[in-house]
Amino acid sequence: MKHLKLFFALFAMLALGVGNAWAAEYELVTSEPSDWSGEYLVVYNKGCFNGSLTTGFDKSAPVDVTISNNKINLDEKYAMIIGKQGTAYSLKTASGYYIGRESSSSNGMDASQTWSTKYTINFTWDATKKTVKIAGKGGKCLGLNSTTWRFYAASNTYVNLSLYKKVESGSEEPVYSVTLDQPANGIISAEGLTDGK
Repeated sequence: MKHLKLFFALFAMLALGVGNAWAAEYELVTSEPSDWSGEYLVVYNKGCFNGSLTTGFDKSAPVDVTISNNKINLDEKYAMIIGKQGTAYSLKTASGYYIGRESSSSNGMDASQTWSTKYTINFTWDATKKTVKIAGKGGKCLGLNSTTWRFYAASNTYVNLSLYKKVESGSEEPVYSVTLDQPANGIISAEGLTDGK
């Protein structure tokens, strides 16, 4: 019974952290960076682009987020990675797909695990609104129209996006410590968790 109690107590302690084990904190970008590279959440209102997708990118549904003090805590699987391909920028999902839009005439979204110039991304910062337009090669901009993410005409209001950049910390994962006592009889017990029998 003593060992069973200890097992379930330790299991419960670790389980408390499971929900936050892979969550990261993201903070609203309020000024134009000299280099856009980094890990972000791409948000319109309270709808985040789903960076965990592996199919169904065009017309994809948003992930609902809670914003508090210009910050969002969310699993990193939903993030987007802005990187450089030479002098060009790319927008890549956490699941490993580049997204963009080469067409200048039709709405939609292209996606591939392989980089090519069709996935070139450009940024236009609005210093007043503190939002950004993320344009594909053809000039269409990423946006969330009601419940649908895709690349739309730049004139639409719902392409004015907010970026939340990952806040770097010293530890990527929560750290737990458990103090155990070694009694004279050689049986390890956690204080207060066993009945001593």
